[in-house]
Amino acid sequence: MPTSTASSKARDQILRLIEAQDLKPGDRLPAEDSLSRAFGFSRPTVREALRQLEREQVIYCVHGRGRFVSTDLQRYRDAITRLRSVTEMSQALGFTLTTSVLGLQTRLPSDEERGHLHLETSERVVELIRARLAETDPLIYSVDVFPETVVKGLPDPAVWAGSLVRLFESWGVTLAYAETSIHATLLPPAVARHLGVVRTLPWILLIQVNYDTERRPRLFSHDYHRGDKFSFRVTRHRFALGEEDCL
Repeated sequence: MPTSTASSKARDQILRLIEAQDLKPGDRLPAEDSLSRAFGFSRPTVREALRQLEREQVIYCVHGRGRFVSTDLQRYRDAITRLRSVTEMSQALGFTLTTSVLGLQTRLPSDEERGHLHLETSERVVELIRARLAETDPLIYSVDVFPETVVKGLPDPAVWAGSLVRLFESWGVTLAYAETSIHATLLPPAVARHLGVVRTLPWILLIQVNYDTERRPRLFSHDYHRGDKFSFRVTRHRFALGEEDCL
């Protein structure tokens, strides 16, 4: 059976192929065996990668004919159903952001954090608070909490300003999926004052538990996105999508 990491890498390769060949909705993808030879993955791994893209509505299957591109890649990149770091998302949307680390500490978790991260009473967490700015204009405010045991070694201080997803990968943890709730909200008054933004400015709050490839909760996040700068797209299905092979 293909691993989640291998199939995710194969999925990314297929996305790069769609982009490099400028495939449009309705264009046909190469067959599984061709993709397997081109990328060096096994056919089961490629098949699972294609199924992921079918579930994400990037491609669709016509039995007896093959798989076809179903959506413009930019719409896919904008979809909230795709798990990405804030760094990756802002780059995809064309924002050049700088990161300000506002707080970094280890502490005992709250009851809510302990429950979401499945922690024992004595376990400690790392809390990382950051703001992402376009020049001096704050666009994202985030609070990330994760088990202290995840950290391997003492990262360079500058590392905390980069992609947290990539930092986790450097510690041998691959974040595979997340459960997210979405809320319309305002920033807490003290945070708004600290960032120098109008208190009544609308924000979109994503409260998210991120899981690794072994389905273990590894990261609990509160990400506030400027409501006048960000919007998110989600595809809703009335019926479940089938898992049958595209033959």
